[in-house]
Amino acid sequence: LRYLAAGGLGLAAVGLSSEAMTGNTVDEIFPPETAAEVSRLYRMALRGESSVVDVPYLGLVYEQHLSPVRDESGEIIAAMGVAQEVSASRRNEEALRESEARFRLTFAHAPIGKALIELDGTFRAANESLTRLLGYSEPQLLTMTFQEITHPEDLEADLALRDQLVAGEIDSYTMEKRYITASGDVVWVQLSVTLTRDADQQPLYFIAQIQDVTERKRQEASLRDLVAILSHDLRTPLSVMGGYSDVLLDSWDDYDDEQRLGFIRKARAAAYAAQTLLEDTLTISALDADGIEVRAQEVRVDELAREVLGTLDREHRIDASLLDANAVRVV
Repeated sequence: LRYLAAGGLGLAAVGLSSEAMTGNTVDEIFPPETAAEVSRLYRMALRGESSVVDVPYLGLVYEQHLSPVRDESGEIIAAMGVAQEVSASRRNEEALRESEARFRLTFAHAPIGKALIELDGTFRAANESLTRLLGYSEPQLLTMTFQEITHPEDLEADLALRDQLVAGEIDSYTMEKRYITASGDVVWVQLSVTLTRDADQQPLYFIAQIQDVTERKRQEASLRDLVAILSHDLRTPLSVMGGYSDVLLDSWDDYDDEQRLGFIRKARAAAYAAQTLLEDTLTISALDADGIEVRAQEVRVDELAREVLGTLDREHRIDASLLDANAVRVV
């Protein structure tokens, strides 16, 4: 294991020279821990085995290439090694591996859906949150495209934004859209998409983040329904209250005390009706917010009519009687 020749500009960087190495053995040049590894590699080369191994030396890392040297007859007569300092690149590679490992962990265990999608829309990878949301396993999704599971009414807008992203007109996009799950249900999501490009800025694949907003959309729809109910059904009692109030304000002296009292009672009855409607509507809204579904059911009209009749103000002198189970006569 004696060096026959040595050279290269890298020798001076570690305090070595051709003169210091030529004619000396590996053990005479390097510290024991380095000499042991270099000796092992050179002996492999002298047995005919080539190798490429990283060898630490003086706090740096050297990529060592060793191979046998043969004469014209093919007999091994020496071993040749070439060493290149690769400390910076190895640090970069390690940082890249750690970054990729963090990405895989973040991707796999994210609380929202994440997917890598090919340029043609085929799924490259999907995390557990997304497979749980869509009802497909990852192997199933990898045979599908996002176009197949996107609601038809939302596909055109999604494709238009995707094309703008590929063309470089936008850097990313976010939209609300619907997916059709494996069971045929429709789920609303907020989709955020970015595009990964190579060193030449050529598009590679999409990174999609998918957040389930189905419950929020349901609550928004419930709120719209609530507003519609209140705006429609409250209009009548409020109009009654306003009408009688206007009559009293504009024509107070035209009516006697009994008539005025009748107007006030009617306005009060309308106020009670509005209050009851509001309380019932808010109760339904609260039940809906707690996930309790309000469903229609059959009722007995005669029992309902008796309940209503029992609440009527007797001072109105309403004469009401039940004709049968499904009809009421009011005079």
